[in-house]
Amino acid sequence: MTHAQQQPAAALLLYHRVATLANDPWKMAVTTAHFAEQMHVLQTAFHPCSLADIVDAVAHDAIRPRTVSVTFDDGYRDTLYEAKPMLERYGVPATVFVVTGYIESGRDFWWDVMERQCRTLAVGDEFDALCRSHHAELQPLGHDERQTFLDQKQAEIGHAPPATVETMTMAELESLAASSLIEVGAHTVTHPLLTTLSAVEQLDEMRASKRYLEDVLGHPVRAFSYPFGSYEPTSVASARTAGFSCACTSARRPVTAGTDAFELPRFPVGNWSGEELGRTLSTWLGEPHRSGSGR
Repeated sequence: MTHAQQQPAAALLLYHRVATLANDPWKMAVTTAHFAEQMHVLQTAFHPCSLADIVDAVAHDAIRPRTVSVTFDDGYRDTLYEAKPMLERYGVPATVFVVTGYIESGRDFWWDVMERQCRTLAVGDEFDALCRSHHAELQPLGHDERQTFLDQKQAEIGHAPPATVETMTMAELESLAASSLIEVGAHTVTHPLLTTLSAVEQLDEMRASKRYLEDVLGHPVRAFSYPFGSYEPTSVASARTAGFSCACTSARRPVTAGTDAFELPRFPVGNWSGEELGRTLSTWLGEPHRSGSGR
């Protein structure tokens, strides 16, 4: 075992949705049953803590073995209705990074709209190829350009949008933030690919999302997550300037004493059983797997 592997390490876990989906091309969802199993494993065999506690432990070179922290990106409604009850049941803290421009918008996230549109136009391998093509085309566009493209495509297809959207209302955001176990962080206003924006535009996205959340919630918002996990030195500098104390990426590696608080890596979690998450987490952390209580 190398010296790096022997360093005390923590794992930040990246979730997006807790839901049972008929179609999940982006592999973003964990079922409620599996999420409950996963939280049980974190509570009994690991040391779940808040993101702020991990940042503090990194700064003081005081990471406890088998420490984990749960994070969610985007701000889907099921984070409130499915994830929150399980987090509270097992006493697991979490940070939820919210795309503020979709709050009270009555619109689904653009990638979900695009996926539905592609599914009406193609099936099987053709659907997968069409989805990948459209995502690559839309991802670097500005918010208004993306929305125009999707609206035009919807008009061509002719199907009405779903009656219930999966993005949160302001009341739902406030209810989520009311939990003592949940910290709300910022995830920009429009979920842009930051590396396509100027330094000024990146800072505007960060500051505006932070300001919105602070106005709604009435307290400082300290944590940020880079959309798509994409960032550059300018993004890091902008996050610092905007007043955040940390920022999360989607780089897949553990957090150690040398980790920059503005380049925190995270491991994406699949729709796994609790046992599978436990084994995988132990591998990520370079530690023996414990199937029972080990706190």
